[in-house]
Amino acid sequence: MNTSPTTDQYGELQRAFDFFNEKLFDNQLPQVMLTITDSKRFVGTYCKGLFYKGGENENRLDEICFNASSFENGGEMEILKTLVHEQCHQWQCHFGLKPPKSNHHNKEWGAKMESVGLIPSSTGKEGGDKTGRNMSEYVEKGGRFERFAEEFIKEFNLDWFARDMSRKGSAKKANKICYSHLCEVTCEEVKFWGKPEINAICGDCGERFEEKE
Repeated sequence: MNTSPTTDQYGELQRAFDFFNEKLFDNQLPQVMLTITDSKRFVGTYCKGLFYKGGENENRLDEICFNASSFENGGEMEILKTLVHEQCHQWQCHFGLKPPKSNHHNKEWGAKMESVGLIPSSTGKEGGDKTGRNMSEYVEKGGRFERFAEEFIKEFNLDWFARDMSRKGSAKKANKICYSHLCEVTCEEVKFWGKPEINAICGDCGERFEEKE
């Protein structure tokens, strides 16, 4: 029986989520809604409780979102890195002792990343800052992530890859910048575009929104 491209693509991402949840997080993480977007502002992102079923305050479901630009032929390892990066955010929001404020990537998140075999780095290489707003990571040689990723990737069958959209809409919105804030109360990241030097405050936690590079 033939399946749809959507079923095939998201089915593989779901298999990856379940695999790393078991291998790296002892199946602690609740299920999520996996999505793909063509946003230019992030490689991946996590949002707690974005989706719901039934009443809005019941059956909440987190989101892990991938940027379509990550889906390059031969780039499966980068997709898996992004997934586990966001799973570490999910772990912190559900089980951490120090939920992040506007600094999205704090020391507790970084320690969890290192425990699963990904080393936080602002540059994506050795020597970069380990905490901050805009963070990447590199793989620990011989670490847990590398071992399990090499095992999983042998049967990771993504058939659909995104074409290069870097030339489309590359210019930022005229005279506007992006503001971002991860609320320590809701563990949800909120973004909006606005004029420079806006003094925006989160109504839930009282922290300021910061300009997002």
